[in-house]
Amino acid sequence: MDVTEQNRPPGQDQVPLEQQPEEEPEEDVIDVTFLDRVLAFLGLIYPFSLAVDKMQELLQNTVGSSVNNMLVLVCLIVFLVLVNRVAKMIYALRKRK
Repeated sequence: MDVTEQNRPPGQDQVPLEQQPEEEPEEDVIDVTFLDRVLAFLGLIYPFSLAVDKMQELLQNTVGSSVNNMLVLVCLIVFLVLVNRVAKMIYALRKRK
């Protein structure tokens, strides 16, 4: 009996390597450049700001200003995440050519 069999709880059989769960492959990390982020930012800033402005106009009468301020903060976070995703798409398009 080797050391691994001594440490195994009673009743637990050794699992062959073929049946052990496979580790999930890690996602490829795309290292986008600053240019990709700037292009994504410039492409998204105007339509996104119009959408936030329109949402604030619609919600101004129904909810208070504090809720509108929280909405702006949430929209800023969503905008930054969206810029990162679009920057990855731009990077992939530039590298494909």
